[in-house]
Amino acid sequence: LDVATEKPDDLTVDRYRRSIADLKADILLSLNPNTAADKVAELARSTSHPYLAEMLRDDLASVLAPITGNMKPEQRQAIAREVESLRTRFYTPEQVEAQKALVFVESSKSWSLFDGIVQENIRNQFGPNVAGILNNPEAIEARLNPPTDSENEASA
Repeated sequence: LDVATEKPDDLTVDRYRRSIADLKADILLSLNPNTAADKVAELARSTSHPYLAEMLRDDLASVLAPITGNMKPEQRQAIAREVESLRTRFYTPEQVEAQKALVFVESSKSWSLFDGIVQENIRNQFGPNVAGILNNPEAIEARLNPPTDSENEASA
């Protein structure tokens, strides 16, 4: 998903760097989590280029460091949503599809091949050792095809 973004002109980058520095100063001086969350959200929403969004995301930890201890969970969540928006707002259609595929693959890691009823029946019929490997295809493969002595020697 990470694609190198084209850098805008130096003047734009310098102005944005100053905006981030101003944000840091404002947060340091106010030490108010509500103000900080609002200012971060404001700068994030006004960001109009993916390169600049990366700059803000890269600096966000140092920007928020002075006040994170005073933030309520909902304030942290609001800032997290803004950061996620910075990440996804500039995705190309290909990146959106890749993100969907990644989410699908990650969620599929927790899927079970067999549900609880099947597992219970297998446990009753064949014992806990067999039931324990039902949702682990690698364990089933290893059990059905144990390595031969020559394979053991080759891997040693």
